[in-house]
Amino acid sequence: MSENFYANDPVASHLSDILDLLGVVPNDQHFVDTPVRWRKMMQSFFQYKEADLGEILKAGFEETQDNILIVQRQIPFAGLCAHHLLPFWGTAAIGYLPRRRVVGLSKLARLAYSAGRVSPSTQEHITNLIADTLFDTLEPIGVGVVTNAAHGCMAVRGVNAPQTVTTVNALRGQMLLNPQARAEFMQAVGD
Repeated sequence: MSENFYANDPVASHLSDILDLLGVVPNDQHFVDTPVRWRKMMQSFFQYKEADLGEILKAGFEETQDNILIVQRQIPFAGLCAHHLLPFWGTAAIGYLPRRRVVGLSKLARLAYSAGRVSPSTQEHITNLIADTLFDTLEPIGVGVVTNAAHGCMAVRGVNAPQTVTTVNALRGQMLLNPQARAEFMQAVGD
């Protein structure tokens, strides 16, 4: 690549230099925009700020029944591994025992998506971030979050175990303290 090819894109320029240092010679049409595509992919994992996630749950509806369990399963999410800068992806199950207020179902999916797009992170952090945001914003009786994810770093490097799925649970309030509530949530999510 010519030295000035990415002059207006410093990130792409640096990645081009890194690829050159690694001995990757972009010798065909498939490499021409690789540094730009990589920058855009990386930027997609920096779309949200952790402090703003609660805004997703601000709009809601009054709920007069406090003795219900709301669970949404198979919510897709993805994150970028802070250790290797490789993606991980999977599904989340989010449940809560409301106290006077519920949110629209799309908000749970938006929360899971957005939590993975804050910064390079870990599955554990994203799971806790979803649980804490829901618990702190809605102030429900209890919250449960289960994430299942495959990790690019596990699949293509180190142990090379592409079929491995990691499960992380985060429980708050009565989902943590009350065995019956926890059992009902875990049965609802299928774990």
